Amino acid sequence: MVDVNLVFVLVTAIIAIGFFSNYFFKKTRIPDLIWLIIFGALVGPILGLMDPEFFMQYLPIFAALALLIILFEGGSGIDIYKLIKESLEILLITTMSFIASMFVVTAIALVLFGMPLLIALLLGAIVGGTSSPIVFSLVEEMPELKKKVSLILKMESVITDPMTIIVSLVLIETITISPAGNSMVQLILTKLVSLLSISLVVGFFGGIIWSIVWEKFVSYKFHYMLTIGFLFLIYVITEILGGSGAIAAFMVGLALGNMSSIRRMFKIQKTTVGLTKETRDFNSYIAFFVRTFFFALIGMILQISRLDLILYGILLSFALLGVRLFIVRIGTYKMDISKNQKNIMTLMYPRGLAAAVAASLPFIQYKIPGTEAFTEIVFTLIIATVLISTIGISILERKDKNSEKETENEAKKNEITEEN
Repeated sequence: MVDVNLVFVLVTAIIAIGFFSNYFFKKTRIPDLIWLIIFGALVGPILGLMDPEFFMQYLPIFAALALLIILFEGGSGIDIYKLIKESLEILLITTMSFIASMFVVTAIALVLFGMPLLIALLLGAIVGGTSSPIVFSLVEEMPELKKKVSLILKMESVITDPMTIIVSLVLIETITISPAGNSMVQLILTKLVSLLSISLVVGFFGGIIWSIVWEKFVSYKFHYMLTIGFLFLIYVITEILGGSGAIAAFMVGLALGNMSSIRRMFKIQKTTVGLTKETRDFNSYIAFFVRTFFFALIGMILQISRLDLILYGILLSFALLGVRLFIVRIGTYKMDISKNQKNIMTLMYPRGLAAAVAASLPFIQYKIPGTEAFTEIVFTLIIATVLISTIGISILERKDKNSEKETENEAKKNEITEEN
């Protein structure tokens, strides 16, 4: 029996840590996920205050909720107009980075870890994209970044968050259809096409229909609750029809976040309403709550049983840094960007919530053999990439400021010399 008072104290502590770690992020540059995982590990496996088995049963619910929130927020944050306008650079770097990261991790998992091909591909997909909450926070604290660089980094992270989960879900579906790798290509392709088409159609047109219906209620208090409720309904309907509720949530967010563009595109005459400020604010509160408790929950159930898995995670984090360096150099070859800003783009590769959620799905929710070690590997990788990014960027900024001071001092010396 769980002590209710202890649970309430833990909830208070988790919310406080989530709030203050966000508050101190500007000074420390260390994202909240690290402190939350550490706190979860302390009260769970280290001090044994809470039984990990008790929380394990709730992880699939939190994972599904986190998927819903991440993909809805990711879809609503993609500006179709900006994406098309800057499509070449953004799509080039985003696609190259995701694919290269995925296949390098796959190759390492095949050769060094001895994983089967589909399992290795799944691990690669899980850690293929950057984390939008962390990237956005870091970029907003760097006013010296060129607007184009800032846009590329933000849009890349916004796109790869849902891409990470969508590709992972597709691979999970493929593995569960043919776990032994039998030649069932036609069945697999048929199933995947069906899953994607149902999810995309239900989500996208569901979002458009909801924007028309919602117009009648948007003037009432608590109208934003209806959108969240509709999002859950779309998730359930899509799952019943054989699609992916998470992908449908992404399409709902994409539709509502770009309603003015879609209205012109489809020549919709009826009044439609996109996401209001109240809805976006409420969604950000829900996202904070889910993210905070999800990372603390992961810390509580995380069992670091093998040192080699930690070393694998660290190895993969440096392998991804090498991939990032190569892709940034290729993707920015013809761009007018300084060497220092290219280095910042290289270091802007932290993994976060999307990778954490995707890592918890294969074994905990789908019971896929061979994925038992994913959480330990991926969470080590998340912490390593976050630390490398934040520390590396801080060093680059310090060097940049010192070089600016040296340039100013040199200019002053030259002025004095000329006056004399």
